[in-house]
Amino acid sequence: MTNNLYRIIIQIYIKTKDKNMLSNNFKFYSSYLYSNLECKDVVIYGTNLLCTVNYPYYPKIIRNMINIPNNILSPLIGILLSDGCITVSSIRSPRRWQESKNTSPICNADGVIGSRRIYKGGGRFRFKQSINKIEYVYNVFSILSHYCSSYPRFVKTRVSRKDFYGIEIVTRSLPCFSELYNKFYLHGKKIIPCDLYEILTYEGLAHWIMGDGSFVKGGGLYLQTQSFTLKECVFIMNVFYIKFELHTGLHYQRNLPVIYITVKSVKKLYPHISNYIISSMQYKFHYKLMINLDKHLYKLGANSGKIL
Repeated sequence: MTNNLYRIIIQIYIKTKDKNMLSNNFKFYSSYLYSNLECKDVVIYGTNLLCTVNYPYYPKIIRNMINIPNNILSPLIGILLSDGCITVSSIRSPRRWQESKNTSPICNADGVIGSRRIYKGGGRFRFKQSINKIEYVYNVFSILSHYCSSYPRFVKTRVSRKDFYGIEIVTRSLPCFSELYNKFYLHGKKIIPCDLYEILTYEGLAHWIMGDGSFVKGGGLYLQTQSFTLKECVFIMNVFYIKFELHTGLHYQRNLPVIYITVKSVKKLYPHISNYIISSMQYKFHYKLMINLDKHLYKLGANSGKIL
């Protein structure tokens, strides 16, 4: 029904070309919408959002109607903490910023950082990975397809005179992504928000691991958190321990902090996130789960006089 609503308003816009009507309050043109008297099903909010690729241009009123339900926000948080990013246009333009009506200052894991300024334009969510992770990219696209105007595209990046090929997802410019930008960015740099404990779920953590996790042979896994400060990494470790009961350590790679999750914690975590891990990445977890089993079988064989 939500998609039908979008289509009806777009058709009105195409036929009338009355931009003033669309910029006014929704009640002004509610009489143009047709009543749906056939569908009487109870639909859970957020479960009926279909792919909107190749839909016509969204007028301002539709862009302001679009929100992010919890079933999409949960994985989106994990993707944003890993390799996802949000870009905004005219970031230096004063007219696109406004002081928050809330007098409380903005803060991140490092503590209080000045007064709150809110970006009031549209933001685009972007996610790019290498070609060998194409399965995971399309898994992310299945989550974000309602907000995209085109399918994932192949891109080429040149670094140190070498060409690297990847695949990228870019959404429409929508105010709902600007809300996430105001939470996760400060002066154009990604930060860890103070309410990470409330917004990070098992599903989000699964996507964080799939995007930024690297496994250690014979050990646990690393979360590549080099883009965050030392205090932010310690804050993340506290959230992991208090909310998920995960034992972690702080290591350094190239003088930058990374978070190490122990093997025991990986095994404890996996049953909670197994439904969200795509098939191409499950073998890494299975290897960790089988380490103690192999040792146990070896000991049984040694005690019986033969190695199993």
